[in-house]
Amino acid sequence: MAGPRAGGPAGMRHGRERIRLGAPLAENRQGVVVSEPGRHGLRKAPRGQEWRKLGQRYVRVTSGSNVVNEIVINGL
Repeated sequence: MAGPRAGGPAGMRHGRERIRLGAPLAENRQGVVVSEPGRHGLRKAPRGQEWRKLGQRYVRVTSGSNVVNEIVINGL
């Protein structure tokens, strides 16, 4: 039997806030923009998207709307 999953299959928790695929990041949980994704073991984000670092997680969001497209735990 598998152990508990943080945030369930379609999302992760960051502090008290849940990070969910397809949902925007909360105003108070925007994270830090990752300017050089390759240095963090991430591939380049597609046009119109960017990587953000939230604690030990990286999330790929749509620029402007901050809708989460991908969640990566511990990039490198």
